[in-house]
Amino acid sequence: MTTESDLSERECDILRLVATGASNKEIAQQLVISPNTVKVHLRNIFAKIGVVSRTEATLYAIREGLVEAPVVANGENHAAEEIAEPVAPPIPEPVPQSMWQRLGRYRFLAVALMVLLVLVVGVGVVLVVNQFSPTPVVQPTTPVSAQAQPAQSSERWTAQPDLNTARSGAASTVYDDQIYLLAGEDSSGVTGRVDRYELRTQTWTTHTAKPTPVTLASAGLIGERIFLPGGKDAQGNVLAGMEVYDPRGDTWKKVADLPAPRCAYALAVYEGRLFVIGGWDGERVSATVFEYDPESDTWTERTPMPTARAYAAGAVAGGRIFVVGGWDGRQALAVNEAYYPQRDQSGETPWETRAPLPEARSGASMTALADMLYVINGSENTPATPYQYMPLV
Repeated sequence: MTTESDLSERECDILRLVATGASNKEIAQQLVISPNTVKVHLRNIFAKIGVVSRTEATLYAIREGLVEAPVVANGENHAAEEIAEPVAPPIPEPVPQSMWQRLGRYRFLAVALMVLLVLVVGVGVVLVVNQFSPTPVVQPTTPVSAQAQPAQSSERWTAQPDLNTARSGAASTVYDDQIYLLAGEDSSGVTGRVDRYELRTQTWTTHTAKPTPVTLASAGLIGERIFLPGGKDAQGNVLAGMEVYDPRGDTWKKVADLPAPRCAYALAVYEGRLFVIGGWDGERVSATVFEYDPESDTWTERTPMPTARAYAAGAVAGGRIFVVGGWDGRQALAVNEAYYPQRDQSGETPWETRAPLPEARSGASMTALADMLYVINGSENTPATPYQYMPLV
């Protein structure tokens, strides 16, 4: 029988919140993760503890002591057992309550709604002001060294412990509040090395290396497994194989190959599935879209993107996958295209061309926060200006 020790710390946190009656969206807000990630975790939790509903999961959490069961009037705990006919508790004498007290367990929702209302009003004001404001005049940039330094400043960057081995072209992801750096190329060549950074102890540790050393591959976290498709080996061959790393067991496993070799692709995880978009096949840049289903261990080729490219950045925001920048074989691009997986599955046109980057970028990093995109680096200019993009629809 599965016990608490079989669940990860993140899974226990999610199970506790489920037992309080929190929705997927509320859980995502409290743990600062996406609702899609919550769904994937819940699927894994239900499978591990052998339940099929949130009610059964709540009863399991009570039995395992993850949460306290409510106590009824006679002092007996009935939350973790089946009750054939519920007995109504005695009606207490009415006690005057404030509006805040009457909200009860809806207080958190009320606060969230108030905060959301403030944000919406604030954004509306900013949009109106921007719409009617004159176009600003761009002033010449003063070199940093010539700018007057403020009298007081707050430290924004702090040095962290060095990597055990410096390398480029590595894949990275975050699991259970730990940063994983996988494969890449160091001073000795292409490697399968795996290093993990502990945020709490600020230390690096080395773990079981990827069986097939590669560079120019990306990592995608689905549930509690890290997927690394394709990449380029030490001989310069572009590969189609995919290997999966289990951080809990520190083990690797080979799964279904990509439909075709790819490296330097854009990668995104959406609704528990892996999307490998574009990239380099060893001879030319590609526009292909490959979707991987971990449950069936199968790949499906989807509608290609309008612009073939490699070294593009991919991220999920607002229910779609954005693919930004890249290299078309001759030059860096400013292209921004959005892919809707649901439309592709229903036979609709899944790609839209969106507002391009202010300047071409190749090999940039991109992440999403609160459905806004942040593009960092990837330019030949020094310094490379970070950009924020807010999709309007």
